[in-house]
Amino acid sequence: MTMFVQELLLLCHGDTKADKDAGDLERGLKSRSKRQAQKLGSWLQVNGLEPDITLASPADCARVSAEKALKAGGGTARDIVTDARLHRAPVVDHISALSERAGPRVLCSGHTDTLTDLLRHFAPDAPPLRPGMLAQLRLREGALQAGTGRLQRMVAADDLPDGFPYPGPGGSERRPRPAYYYTQSAALPYRHHKGAVEVLMVTSSSGRTWGIPKGICEPGLTPQESAAKEALEEAGVIGRIREACIGRYDHAKWGATCAVTVYPMSVTKILSGKEWDESHRKRKWVSSKEASARVAHPDLARIIAAFTGR
Repeated sequence: MTMFVQELLLLCHGDTKADKDAGDLERGLKSRSKRQAQKLGSWLQVNGLEPDITLASPADCARVSAEKALKAGGGTARDIVTDARLHRAPVVDHISALSERAGPRVLCSGHTDTLTDLLRHFAPDAPPLRPGMLAQLRLREGALQAGTGRLQRMVAADDLPDGFPYPGPGGSERRPRPAYYYTQSAALPYRHHKGAVEVLMVTSSSGRTWGIPKGICEPGLTPQESAAKEALEEAGVIGRIREACIGRYDHAKWGATCAVTVYPMSVTKILSGKEWDESHRKRKWVSSKEASARVAHPDLARIIAAFTGR
């Protein structure tokens, strides 16, 4: 059965960083622009407009905008399709990309000028798009020809309320970050050395404190997979993550409380500095007693002591 585009969502990335050494494809988003994409993604979820298919320009700014919007809207970034025809290309190339991956509701994440051209292809009287804006179009079923769309609305991220509903759409509380930020997992990397258990500790990104790898539970990944991902990125280690957690603790961040679940990881490989993404951090094998003493959170210290004591 052939599937036609019935609804088209056009997501314009926000302002990019002023990086003279980066090409158009590599230039990243400003932090404010990432928040704009998240606000638009949350707005889509609240209004029941989650996309069935997401296409993105291969430019980092467009792809990351799509990722931020989808995850803030309760989805995952796994199914984003990057298509070179969405990178500052003529309308005919955008139409070609849409026709190959049609679905009831399609989101295109790209650049203001080319998405404005695409918008006006379907709705000639539509006003121009701006950075950090989203347009919603209804299309006559099966038609991608000129003039076959009706502009439903245009939404600017800066016009939306600050904060995100928690714990989800309709939640009475609003938090500074999307709801999924507040569910985190941590890896406790360990090894057996000279008859004792040692723990691998890493410094924070600022280098001021010591801890274990932890981070947001990535939408689309299990808590265990997220913990392993954090261990790879923050500590540069690979290992076997246990299925069962060994404890939970609360961590104050982003104006609220994050719930952190801890999973032990038996380290099987340590990456070199060149292979390690966050090699600006320091890492150090320490005794279980020293690990418990170094971490700032008392509940995490007790979790480490209880596990290594076993």
